[in-house]
Amino acid sequence: MPVPVQVENYHFNDPNTGEDYYGKAIYAELDISYMETLKPGMKVRLAGETGSINSFYTSEDKLGVLIDMDNEKLPLPDGSYEAEIVLESVTPISFLLN
Repeated sequence: MPVPVQVENYHFNDPNTGEDYYGKAIYAELDISYMETLKPGMKVRLAGETGSINSFYTSEDKLGVLIDMDNEKLPLPDGSYEAEIVLESVTPISFLLN
C-alpha cells in the first residue's frame, strides 16, 4: 500500500548532560479508517530500505504512523516521499507447506 511519508531530521541538546542527539523522524498521516488495517511491526519500504511501524497517534480525523528505519542506511534530506507499507507477505516455504 503506497503512502506519503514525511522525513524530518532533528537535533536535540540535552540541557542536563550537554549531549547532542541527532535522529530522523519518519511518519505518515493517513485517514483514520486505516486504524483497523495497520499494526505495529508491519514492514515499511522507503528508498530501497526496510523498516517497520513503531507506533500510532491520532489527531482529529488523522492516524499518525511513526516508522522506524536505520538512520545510517537512509540518508534522506527533510521532505516528502512515498513509502510502501507491506500489508501481507508470504514466505515461499510457508506457501509450500500449507
